[in-house]
Amino acid sequence: MSAEPSSVVRLSDEQSQTTWLLIIVGLSFLIRLIIAWVSIPTLIEKTIPDDAFYYFSIARHIALDGSISIDGVTVTNGFHPLWLVLISPFYLMLHHDLDVPVHLALTLGAILDTVTVLLAYRFVRLVTGNSSAALGSAVVYGLNPRTVLYAANGLETALNVCLFALFLYAYANIRSRGGSLARYLYLGAVGGLLLLSRTDNVFILSVVFLHATWAAFRRGELRRLVASQALVACLGAPWLLWSYCTFGTIVQSSAISVPLVFRELYPIAPGSPPIIALVASLGKLLNTSQWLTDASWTGLPPLVGLPLWIAVGLASVRGWSATRRPRDYGDGLTLAGLAMLAYVLLLLSHLTIRQYTRSWYFAPQAWVFAALVGVLIRSGRTSPPGIFWKYRRLAIIAIAEIFVLIGVFWWGRGLYRWQVEMYEAALWLRGNTPVDTRIGSFNAGLQAYYSGRVVINLDGTVNYAALEAIKGKTLLEYMRSMQVAYLADYDAAIRLIYAPFCGRAPPLELVHVVDCEGVSWQDSAIHIYRLLD
Repeated sequence: MSAEPSSVVRLSDEQSQTTWLLIIVGLSFLIRLIIAWVSIPTLIEKTIPDDAFYYFSIARHIALDGSISIDGVTVTNGFHPLWLVLISPFYLMLHHDLDVPVHLALTLGAILDTVTVLLAYRFVRLVTGNSSAALGSAVVYGLNPRTVLYAANGLETALNVCLFALFLYAYANIRSRGGSLARYLYLGAVGGLLLLSRTDNVFILSVVFLHATWAAFRRGELRRLVASQALVACLGAPWLLWSYCTFGTIVQSSAISVPLVFRELYPIAPGSPPIIALVASLGKLLNTSQWLTDASWTGLPPLVGLPLWIAVGLASVRGWSATRRPRDYGDGLTLAGLAMLAYVLLLLSHLTIRQYTRSWYFAPQAWVFAALVGVLIRSGRTSPPGIFWKYRRLAIIAIAEIFVLIGVFWWGRGLYRWQVEMYEAALWLRGNTPVDTRIGSFNAGLQAYYSGRVVINLDGTVNYAALEAIKGKTLLEYMRSMQVAYLADYDAAIRLIYAPFCGRAPPLELVHVVDCEGVSWQDSAIHIYRLLD
């Protein structure tokens, strides 16, 4: 009879934890869903970069004419295939509508990112056995303003982070519950999808599979692991083979276009060895504004991202060395360590090979941070209680309040305010040029999607032919061969950045300027030129 009250207490605690989890997941989804259905002009200023409209344009052309291109003319591999596959059905159903498919794509991103919130909870509960710590992780990820805005960026970001989290959860499940063939095949299936969501996930795949090799060998599960790895290869091979057969390379045009131009335009010194440029690129690691005011490499909001990571990092080292029973939460730290190693490799690869990064490349760090917070909370449940367990509620509430305040400010400021000019330029072209007009643009996403005209991408992001013209400095010749009648872009792009790659100065006649008050890009406005003979 004495056990009965404790059973009731445990049941009550479980019901309470379930209720809180539903509240956290529901609130996270609601925030993301509301943003997904804000007006398109607002989203263009706040969350959706121009690059996302390459995806939308390609998906629309798949529905309209079956071409994998933004213009119906030039085939491209400048995208990550899994996200395109997922959003293409929206255009097959609604290919004559421009706005609703975008909202549906953002809704899908909201759903996927909400699943990622749930995965933060499930992961921490699996590796720590503590639901309170797991709830803390769900709150930290769900209210992170960077993840909220990334979920509505129209890119593959939400899908990528969701599969990243699912991959680590699947590996944690093998380590915790044993490696049956089914679990290894599941790990391989998720890994293959992760590779198709972003090619640079090759780093997390490599780190995890290398780590798994020794354990699988000791447990006699090596064949199962090999089967898992083979499944990853089978899922990724068709995409890589298609790229190679179509373009002669497995490398996406989007991976090399902008870095190529930057290396040509901004050499360290004429004739300097490559090692000098490499050192200069790595020097960005010492740029405090990159880590603090931008903080995109941290996966967390500006200003607080780096301090929070330093605090969590120091606590992780201290907790691991001080605990008498690291097995209580050590697997969580081990898996987080693997993710951090993959992150370092990813960051270094972009800095050394591409010498160029975009903020959403490092979005998975937001999930790793949230998971680590949960693991550290659990680590403090000792006798006597550690500081993380003792003040767990206060810590989570403080982080959540900081995230909400920064998120409100960030939303008001917007991530891409200048893009209102790109949108207005697209609408102007739609209303003031003949239907069969061909337009050239370096930042071509919004214009390709909303102008209703054939827009030729000229910076090579989704156009290998333009990339070859940039390499040969024959962009003007390429524009003429493609029958480009107008150039529409920021004047800094036309006159400064890409002019050296034209061969000679293009003969241009100014037709229209889009200059919205209070915004600019590189201190310039959108200029629309007629390309003269």
